Amino acid sequence: MHVDWDSTISETNIYPAIFALLPDKKESTYRSLLLKLKTSFPRWNRELIKLDFETAAINACIQEFPNSTISGCNFHFNQCLWRKIQTLGLVKEYKENEEIKLFCKMCSALAYMPLNTVEDAWIVIMERAPQHEKLSEFIDYFIEQWMDNPLLPIALWNVNDQRHRTNNAVEGWNSKLNRMIGRQQPNVQLLVKCLKDEANNVSHVIRCHELGEFGVKRKKKFQSCSVANSVSKHTLGMKRAADWLHSFQQQQCDSSKIRRLQHVTYL
Repeated sequence: MHVDWDSTISETNIYPAIFALLPDKKESTYRSLLLKLKTSFPRWNRELIKLDFETAAINACIQEFPNSTISGCNFHFNQCLWRKIQTLGLVKEYKENEEIKLFCKMCSALAYMPLNTVEDAWIVIMERAPQHEKLSEFIDYFIEQWMDNPLLPIALWNVNDQRHRTNNAVEGWNSKLNRMIGRQQPNVQLLVKCLKDEANNVSHVIRCHELGEFGVKRKKKFQSCSVANSVSKHTLGMKRAADWLHSFQQQQCDSSKIRRLQHVTYL
């Protein structure tokens, strides 16, 4: 489990805070862990909890931290869209048909719209949807999975007003830990040693951060393209919603593949 340590517009400070070895990924297991955390740290109540779209983890967080905002990772959201495009056999059309490509990108960009405009914006871009059998299946999927799914409400995948829109920092740390361990199936002793070493390293980094010595700088191009600032420059009447979505995608996405959208969210 990672925590934000006073990140700013120019610095990202996300550090691992809690290590837990769990026997499975059941909701009851996650709740047991969260209960132990609440008991050990009674004043700990996170404003925002960022995670992927694992239902068991989401439900556990909702139950144990009802006053926290639970938010899904935008990287995983885009990954889900791209995998559905692949499953439906829509990749060829996506690459060759600019209208289909644009429609899929606008579906992705809905996550950046102000929350109270998403449903109306969806109606507007639906009016521009090109006619295609496979795209109709993608639209049905998007409605069922993301627009009308009580288990994954729009607020869960909307990242309009968030400083951290992905859990990429956590994924990056997982990769780092795997490199530290150096084997696919380590024994417990080796894993614990690596975690202790990492805990010492993180403690040192946090001390340096508190002394103002360093932080992880954001790239200037990301500092200057805040989604919230971009949205605030537009009058988001629904007649302009699709135009803004189109404009946003043109600014952020030059690749012909939807997974390229994921790089926008490394903020």
